[in-house]
Amino acid sequence: MMRLGEKLGMKLEGRLRKCRLYNGMYYDSIRMGILREEWENLNKKL
Repeated sequence: MMRLGEKLGMKLEGRLRKCRLYNGMYYDSIRMGILREEWENLNKKL
């Protein structure tokens, strides 16, 4: 999932460690984002 975000031009903005509990295991949560102007510039190239 992170690779897909990076291919779309997104950047890792935050990581919350061990915040999600699923089946007795804790997992990290990530936040990825892209600025509108960066997104528009990517779309102009296509």
